[in-house]
Amino acid sequence: MRKLKAISLAAILGLSISSVPALAAPKPTLAQIEAAKKVEAEKKKAADAQAKKLAAANQNLRTLTAKANAAAALYRKAQEELAVATKMANAAAKLAAETAASVVEAHKTIGRLAANAYILGGNMSDIAPLLSSNGPQDLIDQISTLGTLGAQNTVALERFKVAEAAAIKAKKVADDAKAAQVVATEKVEAAKKVADDAKEEQAKEVAKLQKVQDDLMRQLNSARKVRTTLEQQRQLALLEESQANTAAQTGGQRSVWSDLGFKGRAT
Repeated sequence: MRKLKAISLAAILGLSISSVPALAAPKPTLAQIEAAKKVEAEKKKAADAQAKKLAAANQNLRTLTAKANAAAALYRKAQEELAVATKMANAAAKLAAETAASVVEAHKTIGRLAANAYILGGNMSDIAPLLSSNGPQDLIDQISTLGTLGAQNTVALERFKVAEAAAIKAKKVADDAKAAQVVATEKVEAAKKVADDAKEEQAKEVAKLQKVQDDLMRQLNSARKVRTTLEQQRQLALLEESQANTAAQTGGQRSVWSDLGFKGRAT
């Protein structure tokens, strides 16, 4: 039974040994493995420290992103308020222009009536009413009508002037509100730009830190692979030595388990 077991182990190890070069690497020493562990520990320490920096940078980026989003929301609100203020200012300007035009037209109407009254009054003489085809009463009616229209237009003119003054005042208020909103919008826009710039710079910093972290993780994985490989090579070499010693002490097995040194993986 022991002989059969030894033959089976020989067959298994023979398969692994046959796949390596004829000149096998020497058995890794404990010092080599400890050195590999030290390198791996240093790489892990550097990767962990970098991971903390990256986490802090990402947290800062999230904070700056929230601030940038808030600034963008304020900017959109300011733009909406500016649009309303502009609309109100335009409406006030239109009303002021219309009332001013009404005042000008009232001035023209009163001016025409005054001119007609002056002309009519200047042409009257003692004989004019007698020579009028419609008689004196018609002349009196004309004068009365001109007087009535003049009085009515004077009242209308005063009303137009009051309306014009109110429109001008309203226009000024609207213009002032628009100007103030323009300033407020510009301030919010400037704040938004600062927030966006800070967010962009932080994103660049995060990208750089991430690149360093990725490189450190590659180094750590490489160091871990080296350490693992050395440990596996040493374990396999120790197993081969143990089997060779066992074969040397067993009759008829020395030629099968001769101790030729470690012939495991070279890498």
